[in-house]
Amino acid sequence: MIFYQIAEEILNSTTSEIAGNFSTLITILQALGGLLAVYVIFNIIMVIINRKRNKKLYKIMNEVESMKKSISSIDKNLKEIKNLLSKKKR
Repeated sequence: MIFYQIAEEILNSTTSEIAGNFSTLITILQALGGLLAVYVIFNIIMVIINRKRNKKLYKIMNEVESMKKSISSIDKNLKEIKNLLSKKKR
């Protein structure tokens, strides 16, 4: 009878400890799930922002390339004008 009571007390104490550990574990897992959700939302927002930023940068790069072409053609025309003027002076 005494062994039965001791075994019962051991089982009762371990089940309450195990239940306490499970509740702690569940709380930790919920916190990690919340952090994971925040992390995913943050990354989605960053992807959207980066896509908008990259579109703007691509547009600026195209404009710079067209400006370079325009400057190059203007430079070419100026060299031709300079050559024509130098020939007239002679």
